[in-house]
This record gives sequence, structure tokens and C-alpha cells, in this order.
Amino acid sequence: PLPIYLPESQMVLKACLEIQKSLPKQTRFLVKSHPAVRKWQLRKEAPEYFDNIFEESEESLQTLIEIASVVISSESSICVEAAALGVPVAVIGNLTGLTMNPLLSECDATSGVFYMCKPLAEFVHQAVESNERVSTVKDLFHAVREKEVRELFFFHSNTTQ
Repeated sequence: PLPIYLPESQMVLKACLEIQKSLPKQTRFLVKSHPAVRKWQLRKEAPEYFDNIFEESEESLQTLIEIASVVISSESSICVEAAALGVPVAVIGNLTGLTMNPLLSECDATSGVFYMCKPLAEFVHQAVESNERVSTVKDLFHAVREKEVRELFFFHSNTTQ
């Protein structure tokens, strides 16, 4: 999944292009544009990335997360969703400004922020080889009940006036 900001998307694609040579040949890069970005915009701004290496996907993000060995993105809420489901996440660090890391931890065995291609390639290679997932959520979706909503959004004072 690519971020909404086209220069950030180009940065993610460039990093993937640079590491693909060090990964197993059967490694596939599935690209999902941000919903607010039209495909022609991305192809116009970054035509060099769309050839035999990258495959544009029309699949839902849910489907892509289910089949992904690793998610590589930047500034995307999908990073949080993937990490919660146990998919390793590589956030591409911004070399020209602030890195908007959507993850809580800076770096651990299942996620990290990467500014250099060599550590990114090592992380992706390990994720592809192990294909291990450790979910941090039991139920991602559950029924919304009035009591739960009230407890979440309303302050309850236990003091009597």
C-alpha cells in the first residue's frame, strides 16, 4: 500500500526497486495505490517503476494483508493494521523531512523504520523466509454495543453532587 503523497510513494517504490536484486527471484512486489491517487497519476509520476518487478493490484487491502509476507510502506494507517495482524512492517524513513511512523515501536523483530537499503533488504529477506505471523489482536472486528460505546466515549463521574 502506497501513501497518498506521491513523493512518498516514489520513495517506497525506489527502495523496493533497490532491494529486489538481493531477494529471492520468486519474490513479488504487489503495489496498491492510495485510494485518493488515480493509477494514471502514479504511472505518470513514476513510470520507471512499473515493469516486470511491480504488479499493480486491485485486490482489497484485507486480501493483500492476508497474502503478504511483509508490508513495505510509509505514513500509512495500513501499517498499523498489518502489524496488528502479525504481518512484518517496514516503514521507509523520509530522508528529506520528518518520518511519519504510524507504528508504536521504533524497531523490533516484526517492524522497523528503514533509511538504508541494506538493513531493509535484510529485514524483508528474513520476513519472506520465515513467513511467521504473531497477531497482537484477538478480534479485529466485533459488534458495536451501546454500553461499549458509552464507556469508550463518555466520562462517567462516580461522585454525587
